[in-house]
Amino acid sequence: MVIAVIPSRYASSRFPGKPLVSVGGVPLLARVVRRVRESGVAERLIVATDDARIAELAAGEGVEARLDREPYASGSDRVAAAAAPLGLSDGDAVLNVQGDEPLVDDRVLRGALAALQWSDIGTVAVPADDAALGDEDVVKVEVERGMARAFARDALDLASDCQPLAHLGVYAFWAWSLRRFASLPCSESERSHGLEQLRALDHGLHIGVRIVCAPIASINRPEDVPRVERQLAEPARRHP
Repeated sequence: MVIAVIPSRYASSRFPGKPLVSVGGVPLLARVVRRVRESGVAERLIVATDDARIAELAAGEGVEARLDREPYASGSDRVAAAAAPLGLSDGDAVLNVQGDEPLVDDRVLRGALAALQWSDIGTVAVPADDAALGDEDVVKVEVERGMARAFARDALDLASDCQPLAHLGVYAFWAWSLRRFASLPCSESERSHGLEQLRALDHGLHIGVRIVCAPIASINRPEDVPRVERQLAEPARRHP
């Protein structure tokens, strides 16, 4: 079984209220929900949030919402809390689809699930162009033989002999590895860099990475909205 959970928090230091912002006339969260549903990858879709307004939007999209005001340390911790009551078996898969990825599609979701087959956690990355390499909002990942070795916001923090890839905001967990991740204390590098995936690496969990062909289209700040709207307007782009 595959469950998809979209963690969607109202408060954000860089962009408060981001899930509700209009992106091409459609709320950001609604775009993510529709893309995940359109992919047909998950048998169940849940929005995990701390805000009643977001829960109401999810309900309007016909999606189950879990309202939990606990201030979790990361999106994956919120996903784990939402998945905990579902009675999942160890071999079930849980997708953490970050709620700021309005162009997420089946290539990305299936790529993360494919990477999960050879690891404890699966994720995806794309080749990083110069703009991505210079943007600290775009997380870079160092990959060796299909496995993540390091993540960083600044490409200079990675090994000098590697070609950094741009990490996209999707994780696939086994139900057991999600529970394991949520049971671990935040690591020092996670706290200092603000990257939850470093907790997994620091505690010995293996993260598989599948390289996919997909756009870099996360919305981190208000100024990202016009860029993504231009991407949505491209004639070849499929979008709801």
